[in-house]
Amino acid sequence: MLVHSRKAVGTLRPLDKKNSEFAVLYPRDKRIPILRIPAINWPNSFKNNPKQYEKILFVAKIIDWTVPNYALGVLTENLGLSGDLRVESISILREYCLDVTPFGPEVAEYLPKSNDIPQKELEYREDIREGMCVYNRSCNS
Repeated sequence: MLVHSRKAVGTLRPLDKKNSEFAVLYPRDKRIPILRIPAINWPNSFKNNPKQYEKILFVAKIIDWTVPNYALGVLTENLGLSGDLRVESISILREYCLDVTPFGPEVAEYLPKSNDIPQKELEYREDIREGMCVYNRSCNS
């Protein structure tokens, strides 16, 4: 029974030394249960060297969730080293299923032709261009 098909970002660890069938993915989002990941889905060297993957972020998809505290999942992507700005940015996009694909030409015709804001428009807007720090992060993943 599929209860939730959400994706999770987290770190992969062995379940225990005796269990060679499953590893566990500990999601960063505490609202998502720990995911059991079958051995067939592990990275090639994970079984022999799990320490190598302690700080690697993975994306996993929940495929079954019948036990409240554990769900069954599959790894869909190895994002890279936790703490790296690019990896962290991509992890947020993946976790919330945000698509950053640029709009196609069929959408461009509806966008403004100029980046200039007419004076008439500025008259009824609050101008925060000076005196305030406005931050924009462009992500090219």
